[in-house]
Amino acid sequence: MKKVFAFLSVLALTLAVLGFATKPAVVNAADPQPGMWIVDPTLEPGEIPLYVAGSAKTTFPNYFDIDAAKGTPYEDRAHRVGDVYPWNETKLIIPRYDAEGNKVGTYSVYPLGSNKATGPIAGQMIWKWISDGQGGAKVDATFGWVSLSQVRHNVSGVDVTFMTSQTRTGETEGKGSTTAHMVFDGNGRAVRGLLGAAYFQAPDPANPDKPHFTPIFGYKNGEIVKIVNGDTSELDRVMVQTDEDDLTKPLLDELGNPVLDENGNPMYEKKWVETEDPALFYKRILWQYFEAAPEELNTVGYMQPGWRADYWDYYDPEEKIAYMFLEGDDGKYGTVNQEQADIHNATLGLAEGDPGFHTTNTTRKQFLWITVPNGGTFYDFGYLERIADGGKEYDKFFDIYVQGLKYGRSEGYQMVKRAYNFSAKPLELIEDVFDETPYMVLPNTKTYEVKPGTTLKPSWLVNISGMLGGFTDLNDIFSYKNLPESELEIEVDIDGKLTVYDIYSKARYRNREEMVTDFVRDFYIYLKEDRPAGAQPEVGTDVDLSSFENFAHGTDKTSGFEGSWVLAMQDYVMWEGSAPRPTAGNNPNFFITHPKYYEKWLPLFDVFDEAIKIYSGSSSGLWGVGAYTPTRRVNLYVQNKTLGDEALSLVPENWIYKPHEYKFETWNELLTEFLTDFYNYLATKNFIDKDAVSVTDFIHGEGNTEGFAGIWPTKFGTTSTDPTYGLYPLWGHYAARPTKGADNFFGQHYDKWMWFLDYFHEMYVEAGVGASFWSQSAWTPSVNFANYLKNPNGFFSEEQKDKLAEKDLYPMTIYVEESGYVEELPPAYRDLTINVGDELNRTFVIDVRVYNKATGLSSSIRFELIVTDTYTPILEIDTNKLYVPFGQKTIDIYSIAKAYDRNYSKTNKNLKGNDISRFVQIDTPAGFDPNNLTQGKHEVKFTIQIGDKIVSKRVFIVVPDVTRPVVETRDLYLPNGAAFNPVDGIMFAFDNVDGNLFNAPFRWYAVTRGDDIDTTQAGEYTVELIVTDIAGNTTTASYTVYVFEKDTADIDTDELLDDIRDIVEDVVGEAPQGPAIGCSNEAAAYFISIIAVLGVALLVFRKRQ
Repeated sequence: MKKVFAFLSVLALTLAVLGFATKPAVVNAADPQPGMWIVDPTLEPGEIPLYVAGSAKTTFPNYFDIDAAKGTPYEDRAHRVGDVYPWNETKLIIPRYDAEGNKVGTYSVYPLGSNKATGPIAGQMIWKWISDGQGGAKVDATFGWVSLSQVRHNVSGVDVTFMTSQTRTGETEGKGSTTAHMVFDGNGRAVRGLLGAAYFQAPDPANPDKPHFTPIFGYKNGEIVKIVNGDTSELDRVMVQTDEDDLTKPLLDELGNPVLDENGNPMYEKKWVETEDPALFYKRILWQYFEAAPEELNTVGYMQPGWRADYWDYYDPEEKIAYMFLEGDDGKYGTVNQEQADIHNATLGLAEGDPGFHTTNTTRKQFLWITVPNGGTFYDFGYLERIADGGKEYDKFFDIYVQGLKYGRSEGYQMVKRAYNFSAKPLELIEDVFDETPYMVLPNTKTYEVKPGTTLKPSWLVNISGMLGGFTDLNDIFSYKNLPESELEIEVDIDGKLTVYDIYSKARYRNREEMVTDFVRDFYIYLKEDRPAGAQPEVGTDVDLSSFENFAHGTDKTSGFEGSWVLAMQDYVMWEGSAPRPTAGNNPNFFITHPKYYEKWLPLFDVFDEAIKIYSGSSSGLWGVGAYTPTRRVNLYVQNKTLGDEALSLVPENWIYKPHEYKFETWNELLTEFLTDFYNYLATKNFIDKDAVSVTDFIHGEGNTEGFAGIWPTKFGTTSTDPTYGLYPLWGHYAARPTKGADNFFGQHYDKWMWFLDYFHEMYVEAGVGASFWSQSAWTPSVNFANYLKNPNGFFSEEQKDKLAEKDLYPMTIYVEESGYVEELPPAYRDLTINVGDELNRTFVIDVRVYNKATGLSSSIRFELIVTDTYTPILEIDTNKLYVPFGQKTIDIYSIAKAYDRNYSKTNKNLKGNDISRFVQIDTPAGFDPNNLTQGKHEVKFTIQIGDKIVSKRVFIVVPDVTRPVVETRDLYLPNGAAFNPVDGIMFAFDNVDGNLFNAPFRWYAVTRGDDIDTTQAGEYTVELIVTDIAGNTTTASYTVYVFEKDTADIDTDELLDDIRDIVEDVVGEAPQGPAIGCSNEAAAYFISIIAVLGVALLVFRKRQ
């Protein structure tokens, strides 16, 4: 027992030294977590973004989040409208220079746009001038309005001149209102610039960081001159007025008498003195490039007699720049002030009321009119104040203006236009109902569950619309093109078998007659079923719609196209006469603009147009002319007569199915022709002497006329005595797959025989014979190929043949009748169907790949179909109910989860199926009571089961934690030089949710004062801390640290312990023995506290000694 007391004695001393004292606390509420922010993906290194569309939307996908931008470098770039994004599908890239004139990067200017990412408008939100067809230009703005800040492009073919007042919505006349703009020519050179007046004012000592224009003009002998190379030595000096009287200049009144002060003394003007500062000219400047001096140029000094306000003020022939100095209203609108108006009117002898008479509301002509060269761009900055890398965009525009003036015609300067295919979207899975059959993808997967016997189409499940549009050339912002589905290349693999090519299979029809029959049939259906009642023009009563045969072929005929469809065409209902080529299927009154037929048949109408042009030998085709003549020529095309072979042979690309050119009835026929071609190829390479070896001996063997026992296998490059050894003339050694024209047999006979090698290569890999032929030694593949040709049915084992059969591959090639393969037209993408059969749990793996031939964009998606007799149920969580409002003590836990059986039916139109939420099982943590909630996060598990299909979700129900941690501190008594840790002063830190904070996995305290205590210096120190729980609630706490003098560290520990034992024995007495002894926590604490007090008393006693 004495050992116990010895231990407790040491513990008591420790407690005495560390101390124990509770301090008051202060609580602060937690801050919310910030959201996500998506950084501009278009920026290259060295690019600074400028977002100029103040009231416009852009085409970037919808994930811009203004709230999420807070706290990021993009916070002040956030658009004022909540549903827009700060970048666009097109932008200008303008060179950027440093102060020494080195090109160091670019500015990226994002113009006007729209938030509609797909459809006819996508990629077309571009304000531009186009040709008016009469040698002039007209405005083309798809979006129909103009912003304060904008970019306009001139693609009209001519230079365009317009008023500055027309750069604002709704203004057509009056004073100009552009405050800052740049003009670039068709080569991207800067040819004109205007900037806000504030940057041309003299530096403000009170605001030294404000950007300002470094003047390039100054005064010399009172006249304005250009500063050359920054040299201001010859300029006049700035004069300042002093307080000293100039005794040579007495002040005189109106009568010429001296002015006296109150004492009767004469008064004088104050002296002016010259400073060292050059006299610089601070005026707003409009500049413009001219190859030669403009005709409208003032020949007298600025504002001198003879000066005109409607002329340029200065021309520098070296840099070929004309300048205009702006005065009125600080140059804001380019209007003249009264002095300018007076000089101008005097120069021209104008009186009020005369044409050209100037007032203070008159805008200077060169300011008012802007010319944009053909192919050029007008960039109007506007009034916006967006942030770009720490500075306002107006400040950045100041740099663009100055650098355009300095370097805009230099060799390295070029503004370029760049496009981005943001409106193109990858393939997406569709969850919907088709033909009353639901196909629902499992949540967070790419797996559909389908019932046995279901027949469906892959096109029902995959949305390809996002792949239709895009820019065909990213360096051409006008190259945006929306392809019809018929122009996409589409491949569908079902369990590894390539099933379909293109939206219409690359081969919609077997022949031309099949194509025109389908065309006339659709025209018949349109007239009979789809044309709106009362549509104009009317169809004549002589058009026989009683049957398709009568309509197409004629009464009692079964072929030809001499029926009354010709009369229907002459009623001009197939297309609108004199109308341009349609861009959308939006007018059901005409066949080609009906939404049902537009995409399908427009390519054929383009062929009609081209055929008519070829036949007539002119530029007039189908569109933009009267319908009379074109209808008759369309008739001739369909009837396949009169137009001539060249015009009649035109068909839309890939519409007519063309089977392989080379087909053989037997394997012997195929191999004989293959080896014959190989023999002739070897002769061209001098690998065989035709005079010494005949083709018959080469193939069949000397003296034979059948079989394949000839010397041809020795020519594959694997026979050491043959000149082909190591050269492998079929496709080369360590070579990639042959390309057309390559210097080997298959390269030279690519069209005829490459399919043959590809087919064997596919079998070779699928059967597991080898990995590949390509980019490796050709020895083994060449030997295998020769053995295959000798005996195709015996080359593969039975097990390998079974593997090949699963992939529809057969040892005898697909172009041989013996293989049993029937060459058929593959189905169109929209017509491709799958019947999943009745085998439960069977899985179909489907790959869909789409390639846009115009844009070069491609996308693919893989999904699975699983055959099941029980759908996996849907379990949805209402996340809004997971966060309990402050002060609320109860929650309806049964309303959080909703479950559905996914059994859609004709009577139950809910795609999710029947509501089975009542069967949801809820598992809650121990102690959780939804009717008496406690603060913190409570994990709850929801489960729904149907048969063997189980879905579970774990969520947290969050009750706001607004309770501060409870913290108790103690004062510390430290020997001189002892180690110190601020957390040692915390006796107790407990949170109602996080528990004992000493065990918390996060940093839960921060020292705000006293972290740097020097324990070698005796004294009294204060430590202050902030203790924080995971929710962000805080408690402030403090304690005192007492550091002893250095000599107190020399206590004899053994003697001290002996003294403590004596004191304890005197106070407590001999402890009783036996099993009946017990001690409560309170008693133990009280006991230890007594010992601690005695320990402190002992220390003090020893100190005093």
